[in-house]
Amino acid sequence: MKTNNHNIKFITAFCLFFLLQSNVFGQLDKNIADYTRSEVLELSYDQLLELELNDLLKLAEIAGVSLDELYEIVLNKDVEIASKSSEQIFQSPLSTSVLTSEEIMASGANNIAEALRLIPGFVIREKTNGNFDVQIRGNDNLPPGNLMLFSENRSTLVMIDGRLVFNYVFGGTLWESIPISLIDIERIEVVRGPAGALYGPNAVNGVINIITKKTHNKKLRSEATIEYGNFNSLKTEAAISKAFGKKISFRLSGNYQQIERTQTDVYMWPLGGYRPISYIDSVNPLNKPQPIKPNGSTTYFPDPELAVQKYGANLFTCFNLNKNINLRLSANLQNSEVISSIIDDSFISESRRGVSSKSIDLIANVFNSTTQFSYTNGWMNASIGSDGFEFDYNILQFKTEYDWLVFDKLHIQPGFSFDRSIYDDSNYLSSENLLNGKKTIEYLSFNLRLDYTFFEKLRLIAAVRAENYNNPSDIYLPFQFVASYKINDKNILRAVQSRSNTSPFMVDMYTNFDWKRVPVITGVTSGLNIRFDGNTDLKLITMDMSEIGYRAKPFKNIQIDIELFHSHTKNLSALMPDSIHVLTAANGLPINLATGKPIYDPITQKPFDYIHVKYENLDLTSEQYGVSANFDFMFGENFRMKIFGTWQKTKLANYYPLTIDETVALMTASVYTEWQKSWQSTGNPFNGVIGGGTRNVELTDQESNYTPSFYGGVSLIWTLSKKLTIARSVYFYSEQEYVHKYATTTIASKVIFNMKIDYKIYKQSSIYFNARNMFNDDEVEFGFLDKNAGKYSFGLSMNF
Repeated sequence: MKTNNHNIKFITAFCLFFLLQSNVFGQLDKNIADYTRSEVLELSYDQLLELELNDLLKLAEIAGVSLDELYEIVLNKDVEIASKSSEQIFQSPLSTSVLTSEEIMASGANNIAEALRLIPGFVIREKTNGNFDVQIRGNDNLPPGNLMLFSENRSTLVMIDGRLVFNYVFGGTLWESIPISLIDIERIEVVRGPAGALYGPNAVNGVINIITKKTHNKKLRSEATIEYGNFNSLKTEAAISKAFGKKISFRLSGNYQQIERTQTDVYMWPLGGYRPISYIDSVNPLNKPQPIKPNGSTTYFPDPELAVQKYGANLFTCFNLNKNINLRLSANLQNSEVISSIIDDSFISESRRGVSSKSIDLIANVFNSTTQFSYTNGWMNASIGSDGFEFDYNILQFKTEYDWLVFDKLHIQPGFSFDRSIYDDSNYLSSENLLNGKKTIEYLSFNLRLDYTFFEKLRLIAAVRAENYNNPSDIYLPFQFVASYKINDKNILRAVQSRSNTSPFMVDMYTNFDWKRVPVITGVTSGLNIRFDGNTDLKLITMDMSEIGYRAKPFKNIQIDIELFHSHTKNLSALMPDSIHVLTAANGLPINLATGKPIYDPITQKPFDYIHVKYENLDLTSEQYGVSANFDFMFGENFRMKIFGTWQKTKLANYYPLTIDETVALMTASVYTEWQKSWQSTGNPFNGVIGGGTRNVELTDQESNYTPSFYGGVSLIWTLSKKLTIARSVYFYSEQEYVHKYATTTIASKVIFNMKIDYKIYKQSSIYFNARNMFNDDEVEFGFLDKNAGKYSFGLSMNF
C-alpha cells in the first residue's frame, strides 16, 4: 500500500476533533421555530434533505403542509439520472431508484457497496470482510469456468456527481478506491438496464450515480462519526461546510476505515481446501506461480489478517455567479488496500490489491448547458506479491451537453464527450509483465436525446449515441426508445427498448505476457511457457433490453413499482487457448542419450514449450427474463418500510462446456497426435508440428445457475420517539453456483439480518449500536473466498 501513516493519523485526528469540539452550529441559518411560512417555502430541496424527520415536520406545520403532502415529499423524491433533469421519481421513464442520505445513515450500512442492498435489483455478496461483489440483475460469472476476473461486474457504470470511477485495466469498479464515504452522500440514484445512450459505454446492466452533499448554510456546520467493533473494525469520517452568502460555499471531508478478515487462510486450488498463507512455502503441486514476499516481509501477503484499510479526503466548492451560471469544483485523494478475489492464474483464490489516486472534477452549468471535465492520476497494484500487475494510470474525461426547450414540451439535448485512459507498467517491469509498456484507450462520442410530451399524458423519448474508439475500429450505436403513459395521477405505464455496450478493457486488448510456468531445468526440461495475448479486434459486449414498467400510488402513503424485463447479451469474451507449440531443435530439447528420444516436460509429460492463450469473442449468448417489484410504505409520521424482490431466469446459448485448462488438454492431445505421426514417418522428433491444436467440442444450450433466481430485501425505519430510532433490514438471495477453472462450488441461499439502534443524546448528535449479519450466518457468499460473520459495533455521531 502506497500510504503515509501521517495522513491516516491526520484524518483520524480530524474526525475526533469535530466529535469533541464544543461549538454548536445549527443546520439552518436560525432556529426552526423562528422561521416564517414564506421562509420555509423558499428553502431548497437540498436544505430539506439535510433535515431530520422531526425538524421537517415542524417546518411542514409552519408552512401549513398537510400529512399527504409530507408523504409526497418522502416517497416521491426528485431524481435526475433518468433524464438528466430534475423530476419526481414517480414520473421517471426508466427503472429508477433513489436512496437518500437519511435512509443510508439510519440503516447502519458501513460502506457504499453495502448500502446498495437497500435498492431493488441488486445482487450483492460479501467477498471478504467489508469487500463486496456488486451486480445489477446478475448475468455474472460469464463465461463460467475461466479466471475469477470474469466474475467481476464489468458492465455497470458508477459515477460520483457524473464523474466516472471505472477501472479500465480489467473493467468494473474498485469500490474501496472511491474517495468519498457515506457522510458525503446526499443520495444515490440508480437506473437498472442499459443506459449507454445517456451515459456512454459500460452502462450495460445499469448506472449508479452517487450525488454528494451541497451546503446552503451560512453558519459553519460540522458532522462526524466514529464507530468501533469486532474484527478490530474502525470507521471515522468527518466534514465541515459553510456557505458565504448565496454565491460561494465549500465542504471539506475526510474518512478512514479498517477491518480485519474473519480468517487468515486462503483457498488453494490444488489442495481443494483452505490453508494458512504460510503453507505456500511447503507445497505447490501444480507449479503454479507463487506470490513473492515483499521486501522486508516474512509472509507473502503483508498483513494477511487485514481485509480493508482505506482513507480519503475531499474538497467541494460551489460558485453561483448568478441564476444562470454556477460552477462546482471538487478535489479528491484516496489510498486503499484490500484482500479480494485473485485476478491472475495463481494457485490460491485471494490476493491483496492496492490503489492510490488523486482527482479533480469541474462542473459548469451555463444557462442550459452542462460541461464537465475531470482528471484522475493514480497507482494500482492489482495483485500485491505477484509480478506484472503494478501500473501507473491517468484518466481524462470531458463531456458537454445542451438542453434546448422547444414550445415547453420538447427537450432536445445534443452532447459530445471524450475519454482517454492510460495505464503504464513501464516503471515496474519484471520478467513477467501484463502490458509491458504504456497502453491507451481513447473514446469519442456524439449523442442526441429527444423528449416530447403529448397532452400531458404520453411522453416519448428517443436517444442515440455514436461511439468511436482507437481500438476496436468499429462504430457503436447504443440507443434508447421510451414511451411513458400517464393513465391518471396515480398510475403510469412505461415501455423501454434499449441497447448498450461496454468499452474495451486494457487486459482484453493489450495483454502481452509471458509466464514461465515451469522453469528451465538443465538436462531435465527446457521449460514450459504460457503466452498471453490481447486482441484489439474484439467486439464489445452488447446488451439489448426490452422492459415494461408500471407505477402506482393506490393510497396516499403507498407507492408501487413493477418492472418486467428481457435482455439478450452477445459478444461475451474470455481468455481462451489459441495454439500449442511443439519443441524443436532450436528450443534445445534435451535428448536421452541411451534411447535417443527426447526428454518430455515433467509436468505435461509431452514435448511442448509454448501454450498460447488469447482473448477472443465467444459464440456464447445470454438471455435473461425477470420481474422486479418494489413496495414503499409510510405509516404515519414515524414508520417507513420498503419491500422489494427480483425473480429472474437466465439461459445460455452456444455454451462451451470445457474450462480453459480442459481446453488446453484437448488441444495438447491433438497436437501431440500430429507430433507422433511426424516421429513415426521421419524418425526425427525435431521435425514436429509447430502451432495448431483443435478444440472441436459441441456447443450446448443450458440454464445459467450462476445468478440467484430470487433476491431482494426488506427495510424499515421506525422512530419510536424524538430520541429513539430503530432501523431493521433483511437482504436475501437464493442458491447459486460458482464455476472456476479449477473447481465448482454451490453458494447456499442466505438471509442476512441487520439492525441499528440510534439514541439522540443532544439535538442531532447520537450514540448507536450497529449489527450487521446479526445472527452470525457464516456461509461463504462468494465462491472460494472468506467465511462471513456477524459484525457488531458501537458508534457516536455528531452534527453541529
